[in-house]
Amino acid sequence: MTHPSIKRRNRLTPWGYTQDPDDPLLLNPIEDLQDAYDQAKEYIKAGCSYRDTAKWLSATTETHITHVGLFQKIKQEKHKARCEKRKLDDFKKYYPELIRDDA
Repeated sequence: MTHPSIKRRNRLTPWGYTQDPDDPLLLNPIEDLQDAYDQAKEYIKAGCSYRDTAKWLSATTETHITHVGLFQKIKQEKHKARCEKRKLDDFKKYYPELIRDDA
């Protein structure tokens, strides 16, 4: 699965990304780390602890991440998805005439 590049928001580079050599304001995903992170999210959904999953992720990718860092990364991702859904729902509610029924 390909992951999109993201815009740099502050001086810290998030786990799983590296700075684009051509554009200092763009961060490119490290595909191996992102794939392992996706698998780690599945382990969390299956009931594994954040601490054990973070240990597995650190050992697998050879880059350190704490259980708190993993928890915050997943929490932030869930929050972002909820906000996007809320925006879409509000758009559908207030502008139904702009929604096409193609599907």
